[in-house]
Amino acid sequence: MMSFMVYFLLKNPDTLRKVRAEIDTVLEGRPMQAEDMDKLPYLEAVMRETLRLAPTAPARSVRALHEETLGNGKHSIPTDANLVVHTWIMQKDPAIWGEDVRHYGCTFSPS
Repeated sequence: MMSFMVYFLLKNPDTLRKVRAEIDTVLEGRPMQAEDMDKLPYLEAVMRETLRLAPTAPARSVRALHEETLGNGKHSIPTDANLVVHTWIMQKDPAIWGEDVRHYGCTFSPS
């Protein structure tokens, strides 16, 4: 996650400046402690947005315990079927996240 966060911040210098300003203001030059995270909401937002854009677990699989029908009868899931949930794709749905959701290298903005 940290590698992707650094990548996104380097692609978005305004966001990087805001993160640095928040960290400098809160920490005043001292080493960061775990309890400081509550005082760094912009950094937390950047971290959450990084996980949305580049999840550390981009997919996971689940197994159906019993037969199920989804989507108002459109999709029949048999018992023991393996289903793959693509978090990478699910978190980039323009209907939910906006039309620019796939331009994450250019329009990164957690605010």
